[in-house]
Amino acid sequence: MTVSWAGIAADYDRSFGRMCAGAVPALLDAVGMPGAPGDALLDAGCGTGVAAAEAVAQGWQVTGVDAEESMVSFARERVPGARFEVGELARLPYGDEAFAAVVANFAVNHAGHPDRCVAELRRVARPGAPIAVTVWPWQPTELNQLWAAIIDETGTKPAGGFVMPEASDFARTEDGVSGLLAAGGFAVREARRVSWEFTVSADDLWAGVAAGLGTIGQAYAATTDAGRAAIALAYRERVAGLGPVLRCPVEAVLVAGVAA
Repeated sequence: MTVSWAGIAADYDRSFGRMCAGAVPALLDAVGMPGAPGDALLDAGCGTGVAAAEAVAQGWQVTGVDAEESMVSFARERVPGARFEVGELARLPYGDEAFAAVVANFAVNHAGHPDRCVAELRRVARPGAPIAVTVWPWQPTELNQLWAAIIDETGTKPAGGFVMPEASDFARTEDGVSGLLAAGGFAVREARRVSWEFTVSADDLWAGVAAGLGTIGQAYAATTDAGRAAIALAYRERVAGLGPVLRCPVEAVLVAGVAA
């Protein structure tokens, strides 16, 4: 089972989207400030527009693109100063060398063919344009451990996810992402881990699960009504003693470079 993103922008924004937002300061620091007024930045896989909002505040002329219409609609309301369009990363609706900078916050890892997406990002980037990309590493986090414990406790069968073609896949490490960008025509300048504390209420995080997001959300959506009730109960019991705000340390792989 793969994630169905259709119509879930609001639930994503208040849950897992908030977690992804923690990488935005480092992502934009990696591409730097615009070199000239009106310089265009592409936010590829823009989601609900968090990175776009920060980029506009820094003076970039931002275009965001996402395959999911509800994400684009949400982003348009959040960032009226940017332009947003529905489109696929592997077939971007822009001309060659249209952008002075490119960012992709947890986007290429959701693509069916990341290599094709990176090639498209290079096509629309001007020579010398900075790029910054984030992905989740393969190492388990405290949040992943929570979901695994709930699945184990309830006897829920993990949902089968999308299997990326081997020729297109890449290691979720600094070297793996660097290799992906280099193969697509970028000269890598930086590859490191960034970390932050993800804070969220139990109700907001659950909204993402109930919407079918993440490993636990896919398992929740794929099981029976009784199974969903068991997962919900196990979640509430496990977070009951953690207070009104959950605090989860998270880490991402950040790779930055320039269009060669």
